[in-house]
Amino acid sequence: MGKEIGERTFLEGTTVASFGLISVTALAGCSPKDSSSLPPSKWDTEESSMSTNKDILFEFVDAVSMQDLNKLASLFTEDCVYEDVAQGGTMLGREEVKAGYNQVFSQFPDFKLEIKSYFIAEDAITSEWVMTGTSKTGKSFSTRGVTIDQLRGGKIQKNRDYYDPSGILNAGV
Repeated sequence: MGKEIGERTFLEGTTVASFGLISVTALAGCSPKDSSSLPPSKWDTEESSMSTNKDILFEFVDAVSMQDLNKLASLFTEDCVYEDVAQGGTMLGREEVKAGYNQVFSQFPDFKLEIKSYFIAEDAITSEWVMTGTSKTGKSFSTRGVTIDQLRGGKIQKNRDYYDPSGILNAGV
């Protein structure tokens, strides 16, 4: 049935996967016996940074949805590196990120980003998303992708986007 590991009991079938910057443990039915008797864990002490990182993720999505370029740029460090791995482009610094998104918003006036799932770590965010939009010519697209963000000082320092660009290219860009 379950396995005793330290002070917690986990069901059989625990899966651990490593994704570059962070390791993710997907637990099927993780349940502490009595959380009040457990010693503080690394996760308890990092809760505030994890909450902040989650805020960064959703502030990013809000800035994209509102097409607020200043808010979007403020979420990145001055020396950020933003890689669009799918299309082979790199933006260096806040101003290039701002200019890059300005171009996207110009081409797709209704551009949206919807988070499907995410993993938060002390200095990283990994998110799965769907981006949608309609070009000025009326062609729509919907593309799934993944972003890996590395954080520094409460801001995004490195961003890497992975997705299939064919949907966007077919929409006329």
